[in-house]
Amino acid sequence: MAAISNFFLIPPDLWLFSTHGDVGDGKRRAAEYLTVHGTYEGAEYQIEEFVRQWVISQLLISYKYPVAWIGERIIIEEPVKMGSTEKAADVSIKNVNRRTFLYVETKKRGISKDEFTVTIQHRRIVLF
Repeated sequence: MAAISNFFLIPPDLWLFSTHGDVGDGKRRAAEYLTVHGTYEGAEYQIEEFVRQWVISQLLISYKYPVAWIGERIIIEEPVKMGSTEKAADVSIKNVNRRTFLYVETKKRGISKDEFTVTIQHRRIVLF
């Protein structure tokens, strides 16, 4: 298993899936954060998209998933049926048969123990 790197900020202009609505919303929020704070430093504690983009980068860099998989086998916001409800996985990875074999749930940095516990009690997830 590859070792993942420590968290680092990826500037919004380099974010993948830039046409996706949730990513666009993250960019809008990041621009507001930059206007108020003059930097993106610390934004990952308020804006989850910074963490998701770092996770995607780790899949490509540390785990060496092919960039060509972006949008085809590495998907964001994939609907997942959980009991009688449907949620969306932050990141999912599909096998050659286009069946998801890994869901990744991301959270903004610094979430509380209670927020973390609620998330893992309801899903089988991989957390970064």
